[in-house]
Amino acid sequence: MRVGECTNDRDLIQALDQLKTERQNNRRPFEVTWWNNIALVAGDHFAEFVPETGNFVEPTKEPHQVRLVVNQARIVARQQVSKITKARPVMDVMPRSGDDDDLAATKVGLWALDAAEFKYKLRKRRRQALWWTILCGTSGVMVGWNPEDDADGYIEFAVDPTTGDRTYHPERISELKKMVDTGEIDDEKVLELQSWPLGDLEYKVYSPFQLLPDDTVLEWEDIGDLITIDVMELEKAKDIWPEAANDMTADDARPSSVMQKLLLKAGFRTDQQETSAETLNIFTWWLKPGQYGSEYLKYGKMVRWCNKETKLEIHEHCPYNDGLLPFAFFTHTPNATSIWSDTVITDVRPINLELDKTVSQLLENRDYMVNPQWRVPNQAQINKIKSQPGGMVKYQHQRDVPPPEQLPGIPLPTQIENLVVGLRDMILDVSGMGEVSRGRVPSGVRAQNMLAFLQEEDESTIAPISEDFEDSIARMATLTLSRFSQFYTVDRMLKAYRPGGRADVRKFKGANLKGQTDVVVQSGSALPKLKSSKQAYVIQLVQMGILKDPKQIRDYLELGEGEPDEVDMAYLQADRENDIMMRSVRNQLKKGEEALYAKPPEPEPEPDEMGMMPTPEMEPEGLPTGAGQAPEMGLTTDSEEGSSFAVPVKQWHLHEAHLQRHRRIMMSAEFEALALTYPDVVRLFDEHTTMHEQALQQEMMQQMQMMALAQGGPSSTAPPQGAQPQADTAAAAQAGGY
Repeated sequence: MRVGECTNDRDLIQALDQLKTERQNNRRPFEVTWWNNIALVAGDHFAEFVPETGNFVEPTKEPHQVRLVVNQARIVARQQVSKITKARPVMDVMPRSGDDDDLAATKVGLWALDAAEFKYKLRKRRRQALWWTILCGTSGVMVGWNPEDDADGYIEFAVDPTTGDRTYHPERISELKKMVDTGEIDDEKVLELQSWPLGDLEYKVYSPFQLLPDDTVLEWEDIGDLITIDVMELEKAKDIWPEAANDMTADDARPSSVMQKLLLKAGFRTDQQETSAETLNIFTWWLKPGQYGSEYLKYGKMVRWCNKETKLEIHEHCPYNDGLLPFAFFTHTPNATSIWSDTVITDVRPINLELDKTVSQLLENRDYMVNPQWRVPNQAQINKIKSQPGGMVKYQHQRDVPPPEQLPGIPLPTQIENLVVGLRDMILDVSGMGEVSRGRVPSGVRAQNMLAFLQEEDESTIAPISEDFEDSIARMATLTLSRFSQFYTVDRMLKAYRPGGRADVRKFKGANLKGQTDVVVQSGSALPKLKSSKQAYVIQLVQMGILKDPKQIRDYLELGEGEPDEVDMAYLQADRENDIMMRSVRNQLKKGEEALYAKPPEPEPEPDEMGMMPTPEMEPEGLPTGAGQAPEMGLTTDSEEGSSFAVPVKQWHLHEAHLQRHRRIMMSAEFEALALTYPDVVRLFDEHTTMHEQALQQEMMQQMQMMALAQGGPSSTAPPQGAQPQADTAAAAQAGGY
């Protein structure tokens, strides 16, 4: 029976087990290439994988034979990993619209991605997936959810007797308690709070041996379903699925001992390789919604089984709301005829094997030339000859019988020695590793711009791979935000690392994202940058007088992040002030709208005794009276005018740095959109920047007076024209309540 024809769980598992076998048979020819590539990088060059036996076979070796391994393949693989992972990709969260809330939510999404990088060690997982990709051409990273993860603690809930569902809201729990106290509910067990782990995101790297996609398509983004293979200990599986424990039987799920050694030598280590317990294969089928028209499958499914038809769990629909397969796939060289990508190691392998044979033959010839064979007549009666310094060969001399003599070897032609150099250069050409990538300066090249040009040419060979890598990172980030949005239903503490050793710790939950989960990576940001050429270019700009800002020069030179200086601290302080003013305006607008719509209709005014109608009080423009920002937001409300004061300015502020950050946000699209809906935000920022400008002007006048005094000229105590007196500034600061 086909999968699309199934209408119940039993038939579906039978059809999936047949589909799994078909896909495994279709994938088997590619497994030969994968295992040979793994053996090549592991250094076992003279072994060959035999698909009939499913194991490696090494040819017999004579005692005099030399088998030297020149592992250029490992150098190529390591070089590609270092190139692709050298630069950190720059990610952006795409808003669904131009609304202020959506634009603000994208900033929250970027911060959440930084926190995920730190919490889940995503860079290490990407590097592991990339290593599989370079060796075998394909790998995958699953971004799932583990509901039993209690690392972040537990959540308390009560069972709502009216619906039978769990309720986590404190107000609803209080209502249930009141209903028990008043007698509306007789069951007092509703007051017993239960706890459940909060759960957390789960990342897992899958090798191509664990992936069984629909091989009728050529792109991983086009597949609608996927079968994955996991190896688990039998006893652990019985604990997780006790209802199917009696039907579970161990199978030969682990690779052979030879394959395990190769995986360890190639840099792969899995949990199942460290135990000798019985194991079994766990198969999982992921189906996207909308792949089949039947009512049974149209909403997607997640099915897990083992031992052919042993059902472990079935989700009636896709467990994730985003409707995507929870995988980000990493690919290397595209394959025009198959979904399984190729890799550069496949092209390097035959050349590397010839290099090993050539070097081994040169060493064998060297050993023969140093210790050649002896020609000894039988009449000489010599049993053994040792070629050693100062040694003597004694034999029985007989007439007409020649004495023992060495058989000189034939020197190998110089073309053989040159062949070694040619094979090594051929490997470097195939892998795209030039002299600059290997740290060598070509002869005749001394200019820094020429070195940068050669380095750029070397990096262009990995540009297509880097683009696929960026797309995969964007997919991982999108799935991460989707999991946050769906499962982070309560506030959690997340922390993100900031330059200068600072930690940014905030409360976060999925509702803060407001559905903004689409992530893109800036094109080319994952390509490596030549730091030395960039520094030389910056120094040249400094010498020409184009760059003069010391902080900007230090940032461009990338001299390392230490403790933040005063300018960095001023930038952070100005950003906090921007956040206070922008956030207060949004809160004012929301409170004003709530007050406007929640206000009951006022009765019609009645004429007084004189027959005159009362004059209505005028309200300020923008917001209703009383809709000002609360003092805890850093702004106060004028009770008479209903307007907010700007954040006050202190004399010790670095005014130039503050003005740069304030003007930067005033030029943003978010500020312009907010100014249209609430023009008072322009007044707040204008007042604040004017105070900075006045304070900066006062500092400049004081410096001019000091210079005049130093030169012996008259001093002026009058304030500069247009400057606000210091007393007024202090009064405004006191009124603002900073």
